[in-house]
Amino acid sequence: MLKLPGGSSWTLDVFTEAFVGKLKSFADKIFGLKSIAAYRSGLEISTHVTRKDVEEGLSEVIQAGKPVRISNKSFIDYIFTRSLEVALLFDLPMQIHTGFSDKDLDLRLSNPLHLRAVLEAKRFSKSRIVLLHASYPFSKEASYLASVYPQV
Repeated sequence: MLKLPGGSSWTLDVFTEAFVGKLKSFADKIFGLKSIAAYRSGLEISTHVTRKDVEEGLSEVIQAGKPVRISNKSFIDYIFTRSLEVALLFDLPMQIHTGFSDKDLDLRLSNPLHLRAVLEAKRFSKSRIVLLHASYPFSKEASYLASVYPQV
């Protein structure tokens, strides 16, 4: 259990319930979800992060204070997969920033080919994934993914 300023407490379960609940509450008012995981930790998203690793990531975010900037890879992967589950539940597309962006991005990690674990995961086979910015300079890789994976 993590203490927040003001005395309230967060656990991973409390965070997840609040996060997923907020996404669900907006699901009928939006046209899709958008991920900037590529900007923070890259697109090699793990679909099986451990609870311990996610809890450590949540702890890092809480201890860092404001402004909030999530950079823990396990926590980002967890947020991404939970978000994709909600998108799938409401048949919303998940827009994913890929390729070229601002200077804090490691371009090597924004290649959409890194999404293979997500695309191969059976639980996400019916998702709808939109690769933003034509994945430049990885447009050929994005075209390949769109030709091989029906959810892209």
